[in-house]
Amino acid sequence: MSAVASYTGPEDLEAPIALTAIAAAERELADLFGHCDRLHRANIQHNPHSCLLCFEQR
Repeated sequence: MSAVASYTGPEDLEAPIALTAIAAAERELADLFGHCDRLHRANIQHNPHSCLLCFEQR
């Protein structure tokens, strides 16, 4: 293997970092929707204008 073929430049490192950040954001969004869903199932009165699930249903 040549030295050129083994070089990992900044562009080689950006993709895994971006994928890790995207995966973390997806987990946080799933947690947020889970929290909203639990509020709805608990029949807790809330403001439909600030609720993600109510907003999504409109």
